[in-house]
Amino acid sequence: MDKEEKELWLQEVSWRDEEIEHLNDKLFKANKHIVDESTPSDITFGLWMGALLMFVSWIPAWGYGRNTWQQLLYWINNAIWSNKEWWY
Repeated sequence: MDKEEKELWLQEVSWRDEEIEHLNDKLFKANKHIVDESTPSDITFGLWMGALLMFVSWIPAWGYGRNTWQQLLYWINNAIWSNKEWWY
């Protein structure tokens, strides 16, 4: 085996290694796509936002012509003064 033939063999081996690596990458991406498609999506953030919006919508400040913070302060003040016998 002469020097030129050795170089050709080495080039072919390196080319095959690159091809194998390329095909492994393609196979990994294809399998990852299959796994991503079959994995259920995480809807926790959406559920938290929905719960927060429902809580805000249940605050009956909208019907009194008050802001939400005014209505909450009214409830706190009302709760404190309704139990003022407890304070004295």
